[in-house]
Amino acid sequence: MSIDSLEGAAGPLRYPDFLIIGAPKCGTSWLQGALGQHPNVIVVPDEIEYFSSNFKKQPIEWYSSQFEAQVREDAPRKATPFLVGEKSARYCSVPPDRIRIVHRLLPDIRLVMMTRDPVDRHWAHAKQYFSKPRIAEKEGGDVLTVRRERLFDFMTRSRFLGNFATMIGNWTAVYPPGQLLLVSQEFAAANPRDAYDAVLTHFGLPTDYDPEPIRLLRKKRNSGPTIEMPADVREFLEKLFPVERQELRALMAGQGVIQASR
Repeated sequence: MSIDSLEGAAGPLRYPDFLIIGAPKCGTSWLQGALGQHPNVIVVPDEIEYFSSNFKKQPIEWYSSQFEAQVREDAPRKATPFLVGEKSARYCSVPPDRIRIVHRLLPDIRLVMMTRDPVDRHWAHAKQYFSKPRIAEKEGGDVLTVRRERLFDFMTRSRFLGNFATMIGNWTAVYPPGQLLLVSQEFAAANPRDAYDAVLTHFGLPTDYDPEPIRLLRKKRNSGPTIEMPADVREFLEKLFPVERQELRALMAGQGVIQASR
């Protein structure tokens, strides 16, 4: 699908005001759900993944229809004006040419990327993947029963999902850095209200809301299986991500929420 075809269809279609762009197992589902409980926000509850896995499969009208349908469903119980958005975790790792297409279509979009220590993110991802019923049946139970060779191969092949410095660099090479807010999963888990308010401020929404209806400010979502990381797996992951961990720490500079421009 070409940029020109996107722009040619862009007239009356509904597009999002914000994107939560990942990465997987970094708290994006929590943020998506919590924003959906805000009176001035409408969020598509599923992952559309239009600019990643569905870009060559679906027309731009299909993408727009996801927001149109959600607005029809949610608008009667929302305050006005409201913002509309989506969460697609795999957007974090789309290539630069795809990001340029996103920018041509959505130049003023507000972006949120949730980050996490790559070692912890990878372990959470592996726990989730190998606990899926169809995978568990095939692989022998859960992440602890999978052959280490198989587990380490999975982790190596998905290494790119822990390279936050590259992701951030790709997005800020196209978008002004001030449009991208970085939120640490560790900070959001420990300080959900502060992280949430920072996202609202990034979107231009006030933070003087009633927190009581926003239930996800008080509990986790999609935390996954509770399985302690074995020592040999931790050793493998620490050797896999020495540079990525250092780069992420330098980018975040000990802060839980920052504008990418800092």
